[in-house]
Amino acid sequence: MTLVMLATYPDIFAAGAVIAGLPYGGATNVQEALRDMFQESNRSSRELGDLVREAAPATTRWPKLSVWHGSADRIVKPSNAGEIVKQWLDIHELPASPMSEQIIDGHPRQIWWNADGETVIESYTIADMAHGTPLSRTEAGVAGPFMIETGISSSDHIVRFFGLTGTPSETPARAIKRSVALFGFLKKTTRARRIRAVRAWRNASTRCGRVLSAVGLGKPPTALRR
Repeated sequence: MTLVMLATYPDIFAAGAVIAGLPYGGATNVQEALRDMFQESNRSSRELGDLVREAAPATTRWPKLSVWHGSADRIVKPSNAGEIVKQWLDIHELPASPMSEQIIDGHPRQIWWNADGETVIESYTIADMAHGTPLSRTEAGVAGPFMIETGISSSDHIVRFFGLTGTPSETPARAIKRSVALFGFLKKTTRARRIRAVRAWRNASTRCGRVLSAVGLGKPPTALRR
């Protein structure tokens, strides 16, 4: 769902994060989603990037992206994280090899930065984690279904990556860290664009819920009550 918003409305969203997801545009129905969840993709980086470019052909600016995936995920194949990274490296016109690799809170992190020195793509592989969101009790995380104690707080690091805190993400010395004016950018957009973004988010949320229900990972959608 995050990638749908970033690809469709790159002029509204400055950054996003994907946890255990699929590349944008790879699936258009439940059957294709299930296929991509369990099978290796044979698409080239150019083919993957074209799917994003077709969603917003007039844009000259692409959001930055944080990708997270557990190495032991048996619901969404871990290779999908690499496909997402490959897709967004193509639209940012960056090389396939990471510009820096680090170990953060015991887990590997790969990063890429643009010509201005701003980190625009990062990828975390959470060792031995199944399908879910990584959290840390030391950062007030509470484990539960699909919320997994791993010693690293994805929420904390994602917020840093977005530039919404006073503490930047760990970056190489040569990289220039800049804050992303995410909310300021949203305020500058027109009301019509904000409405389109909200509607798109609701539609994507509904579709995501249907897919999860179809594979037995979520509850059937229910009507909202006022």
